Amino acid sequence: DEVRKAYRWFTVDEYQDVNALQVELLQLLRRHDDRITVVGDDAQAIYSFRASDPRHILDFEADFAGATTLQLTVNYRSTQAILDTANTLADDAPAGFSTRLRAATPAPATLPRMVRCADEDHQSQIVCEEVLAQREAGVALQEQAVLVRAAHHSDRLEIDLGRRGI
Repeated sequence: DEVRKAYRWFTVDEYQDVNALQVELLQLLRRHDDRITVVGDDAQAIYSFRASDPRHILDFEADFAGATTLQLTVNYRSTQAILDTANTLADDAPAGFSTRLRAATPAPATLPRMVRCADEDHQSQIVCEEVLAQREAGVALQEQAVLVRAAHHSDRLEIDLGRRGI
């Protein structure tokens, strides 16, 4: 009760990463007061970060009576071609919000390809071959980048690029 009374508003970022205990705590803190705002992306709720469960973000309105979901559909960091791919992949999700992402500004882009790899070694081989193919097509190595979610995801790739003198 002391904590509940001490704060007028509760805000939670990355709500897709909350676990059952955190949801229960928020429900206790907001039991008689609907002043809570959460921000999250159900499409990122696939990682089960620290016992999180995608149901928490999907069930937010049911867990917090009177809540309203506002979907943010404009993406400021990507091209429409990549967002179209993400939208298509999201269409196959068994559950989630039916958000259709759109780019903030139109930009020409190479269409993305989806390549299935047997393992990390195969993935590294494919990326190295693509980097070299782009170099042969006239794209300097200094103009190329490989994006990864976390630095350790590139360990194998760095070794393979080094072996090839890249």
